[in-house]
Amino acid sequence: SPVKTFLDAEHGGDKHVGGMLAFGPDGMLFAAVGDAARTPSPARNLSSALGKILRFDVDAHPAPPAGNMSGAGVNPYLWAYGLRNPWRFSFDRSRGLLIIGDVGQNAWEEVDIAPSTSSGLDYGWDTMEGSHCVSSGCTSVGHLPHVEHPHTNGEAGSIVGGFVYRGS
Repeated sequence: SPVKTFLDAEHGGDKHVGGMLAFGPDGMLFAAVGDAARTPSPARNLSSALGKILRFDVDAHPAPPAGNMSGAGVNPYLWAYGLRNPWRFSFDRSRGLLIIGDVGQNAWEEVDIAPSTSSGLDYGWDTMEGSHCVSSGCTSVGHLPHVEHPHTNGEAGSIVGGFVYRGS
């Protein structure tokens, strides 16, 4: 079969490029894309592909799959947004979860967990780093992380994610 291009995003950076593709339990192709470490971050811009998890139907492309975010100016492949650098993610198929390792900036690293059927979740970057406001006076936004690790105590320098394994 012919080669299909699913994403051609002008990233423009050499940092925070994201970095994985995986088929979800629904048979759709999920793609992690980082925000290019740009300031301001495009992670909350719903028309941009950067700082997102995107979802594609490989059989019906370029038609976006049902269940993705939609609306005027919204990238039709958008599944989740507000991510800095979702380097790795995995599906816990037995529990129906999407687990995202999202690289932080200066202070916090995070692991985000949500139902794999929940589209449109905002993970808060660049207003929040983990569950903490990036600038003083902000109001908490987004789906807060399940786990976060601080840089201050040497506990974490970067979270890259991994895979769920249930077995002996």
